[in-house]
Amino acid sequence: MTGGPGDLGTSAPRPRPPESRLSPVVRIAGLVLGFALAIAATLAVFLTDNALYLRLAVIAVAWAFVIAAFSAGRRKTDQAVAEGRENQLRQAYSLELEREVAARREYELKLENQLRRETQEAMRAEMDKLRADLASSPVCATSSSAWASCRPTWAGCGTS
Repeated sequence: MTGGPGDLGTSAPRPRPPESRLSPVVRIAGLVLGFALAIAATLAVFLTDNALYLRLAVIAVAWAFVIAAFSAGRRKTDQAVAEGRENQLRQAYSLELEREVAARREYELKLENQLRRETQEAMRAEMDKLRADLASSPVCATSSSAWASCRPTWAGCGTS
């Protein structure tokens, strides 16, 4: 994980397979052609006793199998490629999600520290102000016996 802006968690781009894959239309046409050859060969076997037609039927069945196998066999390859791409996208998504969670945690920690610092500064300033007020109070500053008279005044501040 290098953390670059375009990094999706992969070390190098995978080379694309050559564009010799069959389109869905060609694939369906191949399956239909194979099916038609198989039906024609089956009909020829059941409807004739001529050896020439029977030989042509065997050849037609063989070609039907080959055409159908090539047309249908590409699906597994496409599924494997799609599954690999899906796994790659899932990994990229999970890495991005982890980055966002980490960034959110970092932001929350910075915010928490900033708020803590501001509250401590505000409390420190308030305490300094109260200490200054107490030190400058003429009654409380002159004698310790006068402290008892200041106590009821400070009782309303939440201290006892």
